[in-house]
This record gives sequence, C-alpha cells and structure tokens, in this order.
Amino acid sequence: GLGLAVARALVERHGGTLTFAALAPHGTQMRAEFPADRGDPDSDRTRGPLPSREPDTAWDSAIQ
Repeated sequence: GLGLAVARALVERHGGTLTFAALAPHGTQMRAEFPADRGDPDSDRTRGPLPSREPDTAWDSAIQ
C-alpha cells in the first residue's frame, strides 16, 4: 500500500534500510535501521563500523 512506499522513502532519505521478515502465523516484522552518525564530511576523523547486533525478539513472547 501507500504507507509502505512512504515508510521506505522516508527511511532511505535518511540513509537507512527497511527490511521485512515473515513471522507466521503472527504476521510480519518490519525493521528500519538508520546510521548512528553521518559525521562531518569535511572531517579527517573516520569511524569504524557499528557492532552487529541480533534483532530484539522480546516482543515475540508478548504477542503469543
């Protein structure tokens, strides 16, 4: 629908990604990830990648 297109456009305009995962029979999980800091493009300082983390599944037990 239109809501999904708007959500995707907003997330991507902010440099993020939007992903989905089917959680049958409970529905679909939508995950938006944004960069923590774009930093100053004129700066000589560089940052390493953010640490990887597992998705938060605490809400899974709440909907069962």
